[in-house]
Formats: sequence, structure tokens, C-alpha cells
Amino acid sequence: MLNENTKPLIIVGLIMLWGASVVLGLHLLWKFQSTPGPQLAASAPTWPTAAGFQAAPAGLTLLMFVHPRCPCTVASVGELRRVTRDLPHVPQIHLVILQPSQPDERWQNNELVQQAQQLPGSAVHWDQGGQLARLFGSSTSGQVLLYNAAGNCLFRGGVTDLRGQEGPSTEGHVLQRCIVSGLAADRHYPVYGCALQD
Repeated sequence: MLNENTKPLIIVGLIMLWGASVVLGLHLLWKFQSTPGPQLAASAPTWPTAAGFQAAPAGLTLLMFVHPRCPCTVASVGELRRVTRDLPHVPQIHLVILQPSQPDERWQNNELVQQAQQLPGSAVHWDQGGQLARLFGSSTSGQVLLYNAAGNCLFRGGVTDLRGQEGPSTEGHVLQRCIVSGLAADRHYPVYGCALQD
């Protein structure tokens, strides 16, 4: 049986335990949001001839790799829409969407796929078993690659500052500059999304 002297100590202990749990939860959430997805050693520095489709003969070609069930990629698609919305010359956009060996209805008919398909002038490629992703050296959903007409990669990375963070981003501004100038980015940028795997 508790006496009057021990009750305040128990209450203080419970409050401290609750506070520690909240801090730990916030730390784990921040760590998850700020940890990029897995990346291969290098994306294809030049357009792979085995891709099955060609880069635009004039202008730029942009690829985004999408895992249809990655909630983080919703923000990436939204940022790509913002980046390309007001450009005088929009690159040819290819959406490479992962398709497992035995897909079900939920893979092809979900909100993320529908949003991605609504990007102006985009072509969709269903990537059976992630073959195209491996060919281009992409391992994370939301990865963007930008190639010029000569087939050289100008931009490699994600377009969000954190996992699932919507709104303008540093990476989005860099991608936009690369599109407008036709010059390569000074470095590769992290990709915040789910792993591309079958």
C-alpha cells in the first residue's frame, strides 16, 4: 500500500519516463526522416544503350524511379511537378515504376501512380523486377536522373530535403538550374525514399 510520501515520487518518475519516451520517439522519427534511402555506388554517367527507349535527340531527358507503395515518393512527385511547372522548355519525362514479378491491382491503380502519370508530357515505363532501375544505377524510389542530348548525366539525386517533406527544396532548385542552364550539378544529392526492390 502506497503512503503519502511515495506518491509524489511515483508521479515524478512517471512524468520523467513519459518525457523520455517522447524525446526518444521524436529522435527516432527525425532519424528516419533525415536518413536517405540506399544508393548504388554510381548511376549511369551516360545513357545506357540497353534501356529499350532513347533519350531525347534534342533537349533534356529526365527519369524518375518510383516504388508504387512508397509514401515518401508522393512529396518527390509533387516537387518534380513544381520544378517543371514554369519552365520554358520542359524535359522529356520518363517515369520508371517498379513492377514485381507477380503484381496485383494495388500496384498499378493507386494514388501515387495516378499522380505520377499526371505529370505533363510524361511517359510511363513499368519496370519488371527493377531491371531498368539496376541498369541506370538507381536503388531508391524518388531518384531523379537528368541527361542531355549527348546522353551525359547532369543531375543525380532526390528532389526533397527530407523523407516525405513536401514543398520547395534545395535539391529541386538545383535540378531546375540544371534544366535551365544545361549544366551539370556540382555533386550528387541524397534520395529520401523506399528501396527499389521486387
